[in-house]
Amino acid sequence: MLLEIVFSKETDGEAIASAIKDAFFSKHAAGSEDPEYNRLKLAKNTRSALIDYDLLDESTWKLTPVGTKLYQIRTNPTELYDEFARHVLLNKRGLDLIDIVKTLKATGEEVTLETLATEARKRNLYLPFGSTHMSDMRAWLTKAGVFTAKDVVDDGHVKQLLGYDTGQISGLAGLSPELHSFLKALANTNEKPPIVSSKIAHIAEKLYNVRFPEKSLPRTLEPLEQLGLLKLTKTTGGRGAKPYLVTPTDQFNTKYLEPLLKALSGRTSLPIDQLARPFKEIVEELRSPSKYKKGIALELVAANLARLIGLEVVGWRLRANETGGAEVDLVADNPRMAFNRWQIQCKNTRKSTLEDVAKEVGLTSHLKSNVVVVVTTGSFTKSAIDYANSINSTTNLSVILITGGELLAISRDVSQIVILLDKKANEIMVLKRAAVKLT
Repeated sequence: MLLEIVFSKETDGEAIASAIKDAFFSKHAAGSEDPEYNRLKLAKNTRSALIDYDLLDESTWKLTPVGTKLYQIRTNPTELYDEFARHVLLNKRGLDLIDIVKTLKATGEEVTLETLATEARKRNLYLPFGSTHMSDMRAWLTKAGVFTAKDVVDDGHVKQLLGYDTGQISGLAGLSPELHSFLKALANTNEKPPIVSSKIAHIAEKLYNVRFPEKSLPRTLEPLEQLGLLKLTKTTGGRGAKPYLVTPTDQFNTKYLEPLLKALSGRTSLPIDQLARPFKEIVEELRSPSKYKKGIALELVAANLARLIGLEVVGWRLRANETGGAEVDLVADNPRMAFNRWQIQCKNTRKSTLEDVAKEVGLTSHLKSNVVVVVTTGSFTKSAIDYANSINSTTNLSVILITGGELLAISRDVSQIVILLDKKANEIMVLKRAAVKLT
């Protein structure tokens, strides 16, 4: 009915507002001093919502292409709500709302208007205080069956709408820009599979200005195989290096892939389905024979440590093009009282060296970090420890080294992270006070 009102009054913004008032708010605000004014205000708020959802063009007061499409299917409620939900998920941050709800649920917080807004602001999503935007969006998505309760997402219906369920979308969100580009190039390639992987990589490089390593391309593409999106097979015969062939699987759905990847671009959210796992289980996976699983486990260790400390993650899986030449697992902020930026890097190695620590310290100026945490599954060399102590004594930085033994203790009892960090902070404080005597 709302779309019909707009269509019938196109080009006249005031007429649209007046018709909305008569249709939906004629009995509202009966006890107020100026009922007509308040009713018109509610109608104009509704009109503004149509503009915010890209259904009404404020400059012409006509339905947008999205609004027109919805108007054309208005007689089929199921199709109408599904199409609107798809639009909200892909174009109006609806995927962020799903991720926020899953985050709150995974961390044991109740999903309320306040917690939704707080989590949204942590992700740099602007919400005026007192806004019901998140709740309203959830209500529309509930109409389409995306939410079945305030904190329950129907993964099957999300897959029906977008071709991927929320677990797969979480996996897609965690992929590098290079792998996003590879998927888009593969989706737009008309060749019959299997296709030579280097050919797809070359197309992605030309179209999206990314780079792929020539010698380790199969290993680079392994996350896509782990997500079940494609199968890699090695060619046989011929001379020289044998290129790998790529075959998309049934899970590789091209219809909504590009808009989905566009909606996910720039997100710093963490894979909630992975974070919900017990920390001990994640630490144990550091011994997995799969390099991919070990790599993911390292990043999840960093993410869990940040969450346990109460930090707000602002970036993760940062690679060379974002950090000026090195890799950082996670960057997180602590805005309480005084701003602190934490930089966390995990190493799965028997001995972490001075060079490992120095590389992270060197990135602090680029990332504006003042706390560096280096975690290793093994131990640190004496020179690495001495270097960290030197930095702690002579600069305003705090360098915290966490050994494999300490990591295991945290995995057995997560409360140990607070005790451990208090101990490390006291040790750093002693070094700094000894270096700068004020009396």
